[in-house]
Amino acid sequence: MCPDADLTAVVYDPPAPDLPHIAVLFDAGGEVVAVRPVESIDAGEAALASLIGHITTGEQATA
Repeated sequence: MCPDADLTAVVYDPPAPDLPHIAVLFDAGGEVVAVRPVESIDAGEAALASLIGHITTGEQATA
């Protein structure tokens, strides 16, 4: 986890052939906020960026 970040986004390589990459979003405490199977690292990064965008937009709207 990144100690100075509220969220940490990671895309893991497949653990075995024929399994997908896994995109995971963690909160500051290391708890999983979201997990999603994706077809590639690029797709995982895009999915996580979109999710973070939705989360931060929602936080700004409620502040």
